Amino acid sequence: MKKTTLFFLALLTFLLCFNFYTPSTFAANLSCSVLPNTIAANGVATAQLTITETGHSLTAWFMLAKKLPNGGEYLLGAQQISQSFDGHNSTGTKTIGPFDNGQAGDYVIYIGSSREAVESRNSSGCTFDVSPGPPPPTGVQCVNFVSIQPPEEEITSGSNIILKYTRGQSSTTADYKVDIYNSDSVLTRTVDRLTDSGSLWSANVGSLQGPEEVYSAKLYYIKVSPPHLCNSTNISILDERAAGQFPEGDDQTSALPSRVEKIVNYLITFGIGIAGGVAFLMLVYGGFKFIFSLGNPENVQQGREVITAAIIGLIVVVFSVFLLKLIGISILGLPI
Repeated sequence: MKKTTLFFLALLTFLLCFNFYTPSTFAANLSCSVLPNTIAANGVATAQLTITETGHSLTAWFMLAKKLPNGGEYLLGAQQISQSFDGHNSTGTKTIGPFDNGQAGDYVIYIGSSREAVESRNSSGCTFDVSPGPPPPTGVQCVNFVSIQPPEEEITSGSNIILKYTRGQSSTTADYKVDIYNSDSVLTRTVDRLTDSGSLWSANVGSLQGPEEVYSAKLYYIKVSPPHLCNSTNISILDERAAGQFPEGDDQTSALPSRVEKIVNYLITFGIGIAGGVAFLMLVYGGFKFIFSLGNPENVQQGREVITAAIIGLIVVVFSVFLLKLIGISILGLPI
């Protein structure tokens, strides 16, 4: 009876430990919401992004992307939620906006436990839309933003940035200016007038400082008082692009780190599953050896040795997973 009790206690301990420490508990389960879901493009209104983690994520990142008429997306740069998650159903918040004329449209928010995860755009979190602001006052002639050079996915601190706009019908390049604001809404640079580039007008912004920063280029019509804001364009600076960490092409995302992360997660899950399975089989074998020894001292000793080895192996597996979580996730913040 004592032998049977010992065997089943060991088996129960294994099942409880294996169920609690499997890597599935490490998977981040993030969701988000934006309230209000429609934001007026009046330069004042904002909304609150709330990210909730229901798994074991200790960090959360998000990235805004504006949907374009051609089906593409205009990426606005990844940002990290400043609040620290405790890994147990906690939330983090971030203010979205304000949005100006020229930024109206439909937006999607990508969320993940790392910057690489959100830049891979494998899963979206939530959506919202920015409604058009009021029409320009009488006498104001706005020009529209067309493109940015180099393409945003290639911009680093060393890039010479040029913004392209449509030509004005009866206005001149001196009727406009472009103010550049950083992510803290601090004015960092002013382009006093546009430049006639032939079929388009342009604003020569020059280089902006990174390594990770999102600037806002606000185009004003200055022939009225106060100057009228025509449109606003985000400029995302990410110096890691210069280090070759992004694949080439129009859809530049951190696909490689995301794939490596998936492979590592798979290997960890597979390896611990195999180790747990071997420990389970050893416990069963040792238990049968121990229970049905029929008083044979040699079989009793062999059964004890097998059970002891299985329990020691299980402890090693559990301890290794604990170290993985403690060092890799809690200390280093790795997206494991």
